Amino acid sequence: VELCSSGTMKRQRESCHLRKLAKYTRSGRFRRVAKRLDKMKWSASDNVPDYRDENGRSLLHLAAAEGHGGLIRTFAELGCSLEAKDVHGNTPVHLILYHCLQTGKSPVIADRLLSDLLGCQRPGRRAELLRLCNSAGVSCQRLLDRLADQEAATSAAADAALTADIDERDADNSETIIWQRRLADAAADDADDDNDGAGFFQDEGEAFWTFETLDDWFDRIGREYAERRQRQRQQRAAAAELPEQPPPRQQRQCKQLKLADTPSAAPECEAYLRYKDSYLAFFQSKSVIDSVDEVPWPPFLIDSAVGPEAALRWLRLAVGGDAEGLVAELRQLRVLWHPDKFMQKFGDRLPAGRPVREAVLRRVTLASQLANGAAALLAG
Repeated sequence: VELCSSGTMKRQRESCHLRKLAKYTRSGRFRRVAKRLDKMKWSASDNVPDYRDENGRSLLHLAAAEGHGGLIRTFAELGCSLEAKDVHGNTPVHLILYHCLQTGKSPVIADRLLSDLLGCQRPGRRAELLRLCNSAGVSCQRLLDRLADQEAATSAAADAALTADIDERDADNSETIIWQRRLADAAADDADDDNDGAGFFQDEGEAFWTFETLDDWFDRIGREYAERRQRQRQQRAAAAELPEQPPPRQQRQCKQLKLADTPSAAPECEAYLRYKDSYLAFFQSKSVIDSVDEVPWPPFLIDSAVGPEAALRWLRLAVGGDAEGLVAELRQLRVLWHPDKFMQKFGDRLPAGRPVREAVLRRVTLASQLANGAAALLAG
């Protein structure tokens, strides 16, 4: 067996962490990056390994290419080189400006990202970085000027479009107002002065005729009010004749479980509701399971002698004979009491190597077998 030296294992571990750092940096997952750096105990005083991907980009390059300001500041403070170039000769400043040009960001955003990159650098450092060129001979200052020209062109186009829209809207409004005035004048000229029941109204340029007098309007409103009160009295009288409904909480839970409001199903319904409440409290709890009785078992799981037929018969009473509700409850029970699912959720709360763990697993297996058997009987 070939054994690896401690130095080789350390380099492999650092390489794995650096690959994960690069993945989290591209997606902008700042918390994952901070957790990974804290786990490796890398700081500005340490010699952080110089990671390069297939394009020759460092972690600072990756953060700059995506415009993640917080990560740019983090890697710059860790000592990543600000003048490092990728295979195309681009520095982190190049990638920041390329990102702003491609996504249409303003020079203000670019200046903010550059401030995150420079941090506490000396005053002349910004000018030095802006003079650097890539393999195509494009300098950072040229990209910054192009970003300013793009912002100016975008602003001019937006102003022109806004001006045209305002002019068109004003023209439409002025034409509409003129026609409204003409219609109002024509209606006023055609009005019959002898018709007392007609009235002409004009509101904000809109004109309309009504042939309802004020007295007729009051009579119509009174009739509508009386009819509405009569309908309300009839609804209250019909509601008083209905049987008394259960409390809102019980009614809501019975509706969720699709339980029938029949006297024969009431005990099973209440038992099933109590089981669901206790299971929810058990699921939210984080305490250690010290005994089998602390687990909220299904009500039909009375002892080891119960069979699938008894379990299915009990569930039919609990859901009131509703076929869809019975299928849904069986599906939920099969998922909740599957041994693998149960261990995934509550395995860390069971004591290791003790009889309690084995007893709980036996009971869970029995509940799963009963639920599967009841589902098979229902399907058959």
